[in-house]
Amino acid sequence: MISVFAVLSSLGIYLRTMSLTTFCWYGNRRLQEDMIKQVLNAPVNLYFDTTPIGRILNRFSKDLSVAETVMPWSIGNFYAAFYQLLAVLVLSVVDSPYLIIIFPVISLIIVYYFKKSIAGTKEVARVESVSKSPILGFLSESIAGTSTLRAYGNKD
Repeated sequence: MISVFAVLSSLGIYLRTMSLTTFCWYGNRRLQEDMIKQVLNAPVNLYFDTTPIGRILNRFSKDLSVAETVMPWSIGNFYAAFYQLLAVLVLSVVDSPYLIIIFPVISLIIVYYFKKSIAGTKEVARVESVSKSPILGFLSESIAGTSTLRAYGNKD
């Protein structure tokens, strides 16, 4: 009986992983196509003159990296934690029915603190993104200018 549960659990984990990976791969491909289309159709004097190349490269690399590597694992971990939480809640209520009164209060407290912390999290991510763009811009401009550096014999 235990081996049946182990096989079913393994099959469920495999299906979850494969479906998340497949959906994220298709989503990543569409995101990349949409991003390229938007950048290529952007007005030169309004977008490329005001936006550094490093910021554009950072946006491409960061967004695509997150969509390809971080999102499937985050979504999978969310589902696993959600079903564990659901199982704990059901078992707790079955064991002690009075806990059903406390759970909504705890949920409201959690939602309140989550809403308070989300603004700070967004700001930290924005500062990190802005601080990376000059480095990527310098790197891409250096690579693009290597032929000029070699032509003048400047290797320092």
